[in-house]
Amino acid sequence: MNNKLAKKNNPTSAKIDDKYNQDMIIQTYYNERTSLIEAKLKGAEILDKAMLTLSAGAFGLSFTFVKQVLITIKPVTLKFLMISWIAFCSSLLLTLFSLLLSQFACDKQIILLEKNYFENDTNTNNCLSKLTTWLNVLSIFSFVCGVIILSYFGYINLLE
Repeated sequence: MNNKLAKKNNPTSAKIDDKYNQDMIIQTYYNERTSLIEAKLKGAEILDKAMLTLSAGAFGLSFTFVKQVLITIKPVTLKFLMISWIAFCSSLLLTLFSLLLSQFACDKQIILLEKNYFENDTNTNNCLSKLTTWLNVLSIFSFVCGVIILSYFGYINLLE
């Protein structure tokens, strides 16, 4: 009880507690932020590997499907097969460009961070990072389109 009263009457003690609590909050924030950034990077790495594997696999599987499963291909459906192949190749290329661009985006972010830290420059706009995100979105979209179009091609040709 005397300790609480002493803290209440001693403003220096209260300031130390406030500073300690504020430091703990900031440390907790930075720890959580670091964990989230690491999780995001790991997720991006997994997504890139998955997109490369799935796109290449779907492209190769479609060759096998056409060669060994389909006895006859309706000529009118060949355009769907070609479009699906273009979509799978686009997905592969977009993912590869995204991987390359992400390296440039990291270099740019380092420069921005140094300018912010050493020169108090508040410009944090990294257009390369935004472009990398859009390339990933387009890669996924292209892959999904390829799957849908290839499925339609297979469905039409397997009806008979």
